[in-house]
Amino acid sequence: MLEMFDSLGVDVETSDVSFSVSHDKGNGYEWCSQYGFSNYFAQKKKLLNPFNWRNLREIIKFGNDVESYLELLENNPDIDRNETLGQFLKSRGYSENFQNNYLAPICGAMWSSSREDVMSFSAFSVLSFWRTHHLYQVRDMLESRGCPFKLACQVQSVLPADNGTTVVRGDGFRETYNGCILAVSASKALGLLENPTFEEKRVLGAFQYASENKACLTYWLNALQNVGKTSQPFFLTVNPHHTPNDTMLKWSTSCAIPSVAASKGSLELGQIQGKRGIWVKYAS
Repeated sequence: MLEMFDSLGVDVETSDVSFSVSHDKGNGYEWCSQYGFSNYFAQKKKLLNPFNWRNLREIIKFGNDVESYLELLENNPDIDRNETLGQFLKSRGYSENFQNNYLAPICGAMWSSSREDVMSFSAFSVLSFWRTHHLYQVRDMLESRGCPFKLACQVQSVLPADNGTTVVRGDGFRETYNGCILAVSASKALGLLENPTFEEKRVLGAFQYASENKACLTYWLNALQNVGKTSQPFFLTVNPHHTPNDTMLKWSTSCAIPSVAASKGSLELGQIQGKRGIWVKYAS
């Protein structure tokens, strides 16, 4: 990612991407990842609480378990990946304290979901997400091979043609290419396909998206984006219980749910790739 920004001449700087949890409106369990150990014990009286020390041990154990689990599944493709996150935690003896105060809040923030939903997610999908966040720089490579980039060009639909794949733009103009890669969410890919096949509907339809207001999360943009001091702080709130005062912008969106069905669907993407000159690079 940094190499891509450097190639585009974009200045970068370090910012604060810490995470904090507060239960019962500040009256319950609280911790923060900023500044390490001291803020993990944000409530100093909890230094003597054995549950907090057990939680810390489980955080370390969790990292080791994740690596072992993913390595096992990746090296043994015949093993099914139906295990949910809740089953993964239960089979390895993780405490309710660890689940409620550490794992569920972080996953809930990532996927804007309740604890119950988080525990029903695919363990393989969630834990893979935790381990890997790779972004690949492909623009220079594609342009060097004669692939031009067109920005702000709406695509209405994609359909196979006799000599390749036809892309229908928002203004109705049609262009035919040797093939087409849909680097969008599975639901959007399915919506772009004109007359999708049964297999395309089955595989891409396995991916579900959450848009209901379940978990409330607020980002402090002054710290996250190094905005600095302002007359009023800037916040980005996901799923607010009510519209905040001085709201500058409001919009609706959805995020992918790492369900067991989605995990299976990701393994079956190969069954539809390139069949009609169309490939799907599934993105959440």
